[in-house]
Amino acid sequence: MPKVQENQEFQRELVPAWSHFVRLVSIIDLGTQTIVWKEEEKQQRKIMLTFELPDETYEYETKEWEKKSGVKLKSNQFTLSWNENAGLRKFIETRQGVQSLWNDGLDVSVWLWRSGIGTIQHNSSNWKTYDNLEAVAPLMKWMEDKKAITELTYFDLDNYDAKLFDKLPSWIQDKVRLSPEYQAVAWNIPDENQPPF
Repeated sequence: MPKVQENQEFQRELVPAWSHFVRLVSIIDLGTQTIVWKEEEKQQRKIMLTFELPDETYEYETKEWEKKSGVKLKSNQFTLSWNENAGLRKFIETRQGVQSLWNDGLDVSVWLWRSGIGTIQHNSSNWKTYDNLEAVAPLMKWMEDKKAITELTYFDLDNYDAKLFDKLPSWIQDKVRLSPEYQAVAWNIPDENQPPF
């Protein structure tokens, strides 16, 4: 049985460390983020890929005490880079099953909605256990695709969509707001509460 991860803020059941059917349902452009690597600050353009696990569901209650069920999601953040050692490149090439020779013109949107077999691994850090999606491989030829559950989301700061941004979870919005790309487009967003000039 999977362990239950607990702290003062939340309690959740970990996804079992095993192979699972997964589908890429969300690609979020996080913009350029400040990271600390070997005690040195760096600026890197980041994206977040989110996969649904249709066979892993959970139960929850709404504010109106209505019981509902949802499907579990796993997200990974990557530097938006396609160089030889980039984590994104290795992750996608594992999913494709072949090594890619693409060097530029990377369009990550082509992977949206694609399914595969994801490997969940349990890792411990600071006395907590996390269920991380380590890799995604192609479906076997004899495997059938499963019905999609989660709505597709593709958010690109270079083609900013304010309505789509408002639909993102608040913690993702907060992260995106830190990027210079968001700050540049935010100044051009008209305030609907202000009368026109």
